[in-house]
Amino acid sequence: MMSVLFVGNQGGRSVLEIYSAMASTLIKGYGCSISMAVWLDNECAIPASLGVPEASVASFEDWEQKHRSISDADVEKLVREYREVNWSEVVAAERAFTDYSMLLGAAGDRRETLEYIGRLVVNMVRFFEAAMIGRQAIICQTADTLFSLVAFKVAHHLGIRAFALAPAWLLEPGKGGGFFANSEYLECDRMRDAFVARAGKLLSDAERARTDSLIASIRGFDGKTAFHAKTSKGKSAGRNALTPNMARLLSYLSENSRKDKNVEYIRFDPWRKLSANILRVVRKQMTRSAFGPTTADTIPPRSVFYAIQYQPEQSTLAQGIWHVNQIDLVENISNYLPLG
Repeated sequence: MMSVLFVGNQGGRSVLEIYSAMASTLIKGYGCSISMAVWLDNECAIPASLGVPEASVASFEDWEQKHRSISDADVEKLVREYREVNWSEVVAAERAFTDYSMLLGAAGDRRETLEYIGRLVVNMVRFFEAAMIGRQAIICQTADTLFSLVAFKVAHHLGIRAFALAPAWLLEPGKGGGFFANSEYLECDRMRDAFVARAGKLLSDAERARTDSLIASIRGFDGKTAFHAKTSKGKSAGRNALTPNMARLLSYLSENSRKDKNVEYIRFDPWRKLSANILRVVRKQMTRSAFGPTTADTIPPRSVFYAIQYQPEQSTLAQGIWHVNQIDLVENISNYLPLG
């Protein structure tokens, strides 16, 4: 009987509802043993209300409250055990530690003690180690938060297979889809195996038509994906200089004040976040004044546009693999362009 651990993160109820539905299918259809590792205590009741036994749900909040006494020796032991992991890079990949405004393009200035960071990481690793005992696989989200990225690192260290739900944004016209990523780098073993098996074979006319259709879809991609159409944050994140939470500022600040920073590491200092937002507005206006508006007429017709990633950021540090050095990547793109 296969034993599977579902790992939640900052996605809240909607994510746990998806997990609970998957868990029920694995239990009824395949006789799997199921457990869940969630972030907060108040999330434990959600899987239970959807048919997952309450006894099999553990929260990081409960673990942290029972293991607050972390010493330098505990941190040193973790570093020795996980020699393959750069924990500084893992922490830097969490935007809450590098961007106080929580928005693209704003350089935050969050300062935390080594003691705080060490205790947080050690507790998170030990929590996952305890949750993964006897498990053959974990199902989680992509490594877009510290919580899920650490889960990947622990699973790999313990030799446990990881399956992360990854939606696909660039698709053939009229089709939806996604895949299971098996690493924090969004690598999919089944995709890789299919690619190797397909290599060297000529495309049929039908396959060539599908390929051309997908290429046209990618070329015409304008960001108006299902995510942007369905969520309010998707419509404003990165486009507006101010936080998208301005409309609910009082409740947003109230929620933040109730967070326990030792568990909810996304808790922020309101005054630092205010200064980061002001800085973002000023920088945006200065950039517009310096460069003026960009139109199709100002871009040479034979051009390649490469959008530089915010750095440090999860997309580069956690998922970039060989593309993590963006300067090197731009140079490679330039070297492979045809003359003219």
